[in-house]
Amino acid sequence: MLIVVADGIKEMFAGDVDGDGREDLMVRTTSDKLRVYLNEDGIFEVDGQIVCLDIPNGDKNVAQVRQLFGEDMDGDDILDVITNDIN
Repeated sequence: MLIVVADGIKEMFAGDVDGDGREDLMVRTTSDKLRVYLNEDGIFEVDGQIVCLDIPNGDKNVAQVRQLFGEDMDGDDILDVITNDIN
């Protein structure tokens, strides 16, 4: 698998974002945007989708986020995003 992100990859993790049983990719870019790349039977979206978090400017910038994790916290088989910001 090859994934190219125009503004570079700062960190990445895998998890089932949409509950279909396949591991998707979440990418934090070097410009502090969070994108999800859905896995469609081994084929990933070209541009991914911007993820909107419930943080200030969450859909545009995750620069204030210091730690980012993916885990199914509520047992619904869908990945939840957990963050820790500078505050």
